[in-house]
Amino acid sequence: MTTLTTIEDLISYLKVGDSNSKTNQEVLIKKITQEPTFKEEAISFQDFGLQYKRVDVPQTLYLDKDNRAFVKRVYSTGVFYRPITYDKNLDLYAEQEIENYITEITILDELYSDGYEFYVNKEDTLVASIQIATLNSLSNYVAYQKSAFSYFKSYPIVPYKYKSVYGTSIADTIKVVANTKSNLIHRFPVISKSFGSGFSYCLSYYYKKDSNEIRGIVPTEEDYLFIGLRIYCKNITTVLQFLNETIFNYYKEYTDYQSKWRNLFLIKLIEKIAPAYNNSKLDNKAAIVYHLAQPLYYAFNIDSLWNLLEGLAKGYIRNYLSINEEDLIIKTLRILYFRYTHRQKTKTIDGSKVLEEKGIGSKEINDLFIKNLLIRKADKKILLYKLIDGLNGEHFQTYVYFIWSIWKSSSYANINPKTNKQVVITDKSPVLLAYKSNKILGFHTDNSSIDWDGSQALIDISVNIKTGEFEEVTTRTADGNEKKLVEKQEKHNYQYHPFAPIVLIDSDNPRFILKDKENTNQLFTVLPAFMLYANNETAFWKNIITAGEYAIDIITTLSGVGNLLRAGRLFKILKGGKTIFFKTRKAAKVIATAKTVLGGIEVSEASVNALLKLTNNADSDLGRTVTKYLFWLEMASLSIDVSDFLFKKIRTSAKKIVENKNFEKSVNDLVKKGEIDKVDDVLENIYNTSGVRSELANAIKTLDNSPQPSYKKGFDYYNAITPNLIEIPFVIRRQSRLLLHKVDTEVKNILNPNYTSGLSKEKIIKINNKGNKYVDKKWLEDNVLVAGMIHRDKKLGEIIVTRTNYPKTKMNKFLKTSNYNRHKFDIEGIHELYSLFKKEGYLQYKMHPYIESLIKTHLKELKKGIKHTDLYKMHRTGGIPGTHAEVLALNDLLWLLENKGIKLTEEVLNGFIGYNKNLKDQSYMIRCLDCQLILRNVLFLEKITKRIN
Repeated sequence: MTTLTTIEDLISYLKVGDSNSKTNQEVLIKKITQEPTFKEEAISFQDFGLQYKRVDVPQTLYLDKDNRAFVKRVYSTGVFYRPITYDKNLDLYAEQEIENYITEITILDELYSDGYEFYVNKEDTLVASIQIATLNSLSNYVAYQKSAFSYFKSYPIVPYKYKSVYGTSIADTIKVVANTKSNLIHRFPVISKSFGSGFSYCLSYYYKKDSNEIRGIVPTEEDYLFIGLRIYCKNITTVLQFLNETIFNYYKEYTDYQSKWRNLFLIKLIEKIAPAYNNSKLDNKAAIVYHLAQPLYYAFNIDSLWNLLEGLAKGYIRNYLSINEEDLIIKTLRILYFRYTHRQKTKTIDGSKVLEEKGIGSKEINDLFIKNLLIRKADKKILLYKLIDGLNGEHFQTYVYFIWSIWKSSSYANINPKTNKQVVITDKSPVLLAYKSNKILGFHTDNSSIDWDGSQALIDISVNIKTGEFEEVTTRTADGNEKKLVEKQEKHNYQYHPFAPIVLIDSDNPRFILKDKENTNQLFTVLPAFMLYANNETAFWKNIITAGEYAIDIITTLSGVGNLLRAGRLFKILKGGKTIFFKTRKAAKVIATAKTVLGGIEVSEASVNALLKLTNNADSDLGRTVTKYLFWLEMASLSIDVSDFLFKKIRTSAKKIVENKNFEKSVNDLVKKGEIDKVDDVLENIYNTSGVRSELANAIKTLDNSPQPSYKKGFDYYNAITPNLIEIPFVIRRQSRLLLHKVDTEVKNILNPNYTSGLSKEKIIKINNKGNKYVDKKWLEDNVLVAGMIHRDKKLGEIIVTRTNYPKTKMNKFLKTSNYNRHKFDIEGIHELYSLFKKEGYLQYKMHPYIESLIKTHLKELKKGIKHTDLYKMHRTGGIPGTHAEVLALNDLLWLLENKGIKLTEEVLNGFIGYNKNLKDQSYMIRCLDCQLILRNVLFLEKITKRIN
């Protein structure tokens, strides 16, 4: 299993996911061998089911040199050994026939007694597997593997960055404490307070088998043996954010927590949230609410939430540079309404009492809820108006539809003047309003003027109504004056309570924007008066979009939009230092539609923050391109029905950004200056939006854009070092980071005198005068390096293969005792060497046909003669090409990919990344002439510091 090294790895490991599908699951297996540490690998669930059968085995087994397993049987006639086979072979071997060829092993307790099952494949290879036991309950348990947490054992303090309200970027740390036993653990942890550790909270992931060991108090050291994993957090918002990313983003309803264990998880968490909220200041309360999932809404009382909402509504309401007040306002409103309309009640599950949810909605409750929007104020404006005026884009629509839906089930919606007790209906506020609207040439028009300053609960509406009488009007044209007959209109002035009911005739309003989607009546629509004001605001947005589409050629910067910026709502947004972007997990319609139409557009706060900073240099090509991209995102976010036109503009402008040679450098410069963080998130957003990520990744041949090695050019000597991650193009950065970490880990293990498995086998350990053990330097020189290979496409499984050179002394010994001529090498002889490497464990597979073709080409070119600098003295292992560690690593990786069913197309073959590290000085190691040219299509992670032509 892949070793976890980052917070992202940990979250991915623990998250419950949104599907129990088995099709993409991997099964983790440990091969039972004579080595003390069993080799672990992952294969697909489908392949596992086809290739393996379950078997029952005793804890003591006997293995031959090929690691085939036997079971000892004692009969009256003697001692016999039966092989464990896929085909259930019943043959018996007498002890005297086989005892010299087998070795007794005992399967470790952690495998045999802690939930592992055993399987055998068609090659009679015995393996232990735990993952197969969890596939039917992926949402509740995870197969905890101690090997996956080896990195955290050494580095338990893990950086955790996330966004909070008011533009705050939280740079926190968590502590990961992993148990030494591998087994199933609950995905739903139990929270407790933590004292004296520098951390305030602990999330305990109990073993499934120890579910009954949970205590009602803070776990003590004696309880830790029941807990597979403990995660310590400093504050409650970090706890909530972590649980959102692992649980609540997938299980969002209270009803998802009705099992005994899940309900316990929820109750314990709510117990910790309430006191943390009550003891916090306004900003911290806002942060807690912002990170709160719906199943936790019962943690708050109603008055405190209204006070929070009033505070949030004051001043400019912003979702600008990651200041996500709009998201928080919508969420607070939903929590408030939830608290009005839901109560908890107790029921019994498995003999234990758990809480379930009960809805108690009624007209009276709805009346009380929306009345608070009128009696509560922010900046001397009633709250209903303040939020309509302050919210934008998706949040504006969400808000007005939310209040409208509640209004429809309230007493305010009664259109009968005699029975409506909430508002007074008179001739000055008629229910049936002669309001008419339409959409012509893309622009929305109506016959009204709607004014509301928000200081009081009265909306002024005037409508112009045709009288049927005509008058002659003179207009000036290019050809002179022209007389026309125009129908006279009368202006009628009205005043409405914001929640007063109004009936609109649908035939008079065929293109009314804010439609009642639940209305099955095709003749008229009933809506509260404030919705006319909201519709008028939305029509303005739609007209902005239309104007933008007609004027696309003149838009190069936000200031180039001209008079549009000085009009109404858009002017207010820009004047307030605001823009429209979405961070809510349920993204705006523009984003959701984009995912469907274009295969995925994501807009994050971090990416917007970074891109806005890049527009500071607006006169550059990059600055203009970024500004244009931001403009189209802004236009898309304002629209209700986003057109294909806007999607194409977004994608095209994003593509131009990532193709700009200064883009990544400019972003990296911002990181160095400390102006942005989470650079990977920034680049991930924009590269995915561009739609050309794979194309750009495949185009990278060398890190410094120099030509690849070629037979025509020959070989140049150079010096090189390992590049910093930020110097590696983002589209291959993740794979590069994994490869660098893997090779570094292998080198550290080899240099560790106490580590003896994997690539460290056969190493020579010495003891100095002080009694300290160390690895023999001559042995390190003999094995030379660790080479690693990975493919740049993570969809291929992120498999990494590392190899060392076949030792020089062993190579020389073999060549002396064989008929092989080191100076007249041929492909048959190199095949013989590969067989030797495989036999002695330096290769897993025989020579791959693709490697064979590369070596054949190289041998052919060598006969022609290859140019190289006089300063470079060719050095080969025994003078034999294709036998160094980097070629061996690629050889085995090719076989592993093919075994997964991956077709080795030209694109796949040209997509490998390599890295070499010298064992003696632990620095990057360049390749010899042979490896340079044989692996000329492999991208090596090296930063060239000096060339000698």
